[in-house]
Amino acid sequence: MIAQRQSITHDPRLLSWDGTEARPDGPVSQVRAVGHVLTTRWRLIAAFVVAGVAGMAVVTLLTERRYTATAVVHIENDMPHVTKIDQVVAAPSYLESVEYFQDQVSLLKSRTLMAAVIRNLDLKDDPRFLPAPPGIAARASRALMGAIVRLGGTPPPPPERAGAEATENGVPTSAIDRYAVNLEVKPIANSRLVQVHATARDPDLAQAIANAHANEYIRRTLQAKFELTGEARKYLDREIERVRQEADTSEATLDRFRREHGIVAADDAQGNAVVERLQDLSRRLTNAQAQRIEFEAQHSLVQNRDFE
Repeated sequence: MIAQRQSITHDPRLLSWDGTEARPDGPVSQVRAVGHVLTTRWRLIAAFVVAGVAGMAVVTLLTERRYTATAVVHIENDMPHVTKIDQVVAAPSYLESVEYFQDQVSLLKSRTLMAAVIRNLDLKDDPRFLPAPPGIAARASRALMGAIVRLGGTPPPPPERAGAEATENGVPTSAIDRYAVNLEVKPIANSRLVQVHATARDPDLAQAIANAHANEYIRRTLQAKFELTGEARKYLDREIERVRQEADTSEATLDRFRREHGIVAADDAQGNAVVERLQDLSRRLTNAQAQRIEFEAQHSLVQNRDFE
């Protein structure tokens, strides 16, 4: 049994609006086919376009407005050092500068800093910071679930009772999580500038959070420097006290040496008078010694009867 090959040819055909077959005289191009569909189905296409535009308009109008405020922080290349008096510290290398910059960016993203801003602005009780009430979609979903329950469906499991809410640094963890979602810390390439973006439903709240976040970072940085300076000051105070004690001990030893050897201590004015008096006494002693020598010579001549 020999199978016969059948040749299948494609015969493009166009259907008119009423469903009748319309055979063109020549080959049909894709552009002409699309144009024919547009001209015959324009009502259906227009309906889809209008429905899509209306849907996007409704979604846009029902979507909650969000505002983003930006604060810019400049991170200086300042490596903290605690040094001794005789210690010389070289300038930080490029790698150390990069690591210091990354550490500061991580500090801007830290949850400790977020908790401090939440406490300063009292955001956990601010209705503008609290979660937004459920929208139309959420309410429709709840209504649908209620209808399913009324029709005999399986009811959803009841929500579990939450115990004491976890806290971090005295701030609820949920508030910090919500803060972190609405915060973005973005370093600017090839610079030491960092942008802090804060997003909220209220523009004033977004601006307040961005400024407070940057100010709290600056305050903590300055506080760390002051604490470091305080440690250096304490070290210097200890060294000064040690040197003062050594000086007191040396002065006491010097006073004891003066008393043992009869050395009289005097100030500048008294010292000058004492020096002048000593010089005068020295001159008188020299004159007396000269006169004594002269008198001894005369006495020797008289004893030798050398009257000439």
